[in-house]
Amino acid sequence: MASKEAAANGGKKLPLKEAYKFGEQHSLSLEIDEIRDMEFVWKIKYDSTVRRGYIIDLFERRGLWEAFKKAVWPEGDSPGGRPYVGGGRSAPF
Repeated sequence: MASKEAAANGGKKLPLKEAYKFGEQHSLSLEIDEIRDMEFVWKIKYDSTVRRGYIIDLFERRGLWEAFKKAVWPEGDSPGGRPYVGGGRSAPF
């Protein structure tokens, strides 16, 4: 499981609040609002996990993924952070 592997390697999940702010600072307010306002129907809470995937996808499509990791989430390239993002590539879930 990615969270156990990440925790063992000192990983930190992609910080959603900081990702929202970063996106807004890069003229993505509309897309960020859509992601933030998504509603899901689950038996178990996975909302934040799914939103993180959408953030990764958005930032990759806009060429901001590397800048985001450098500015906000350097752990994304660490052994502990990679399980959260599928080895650094988009992994929405």
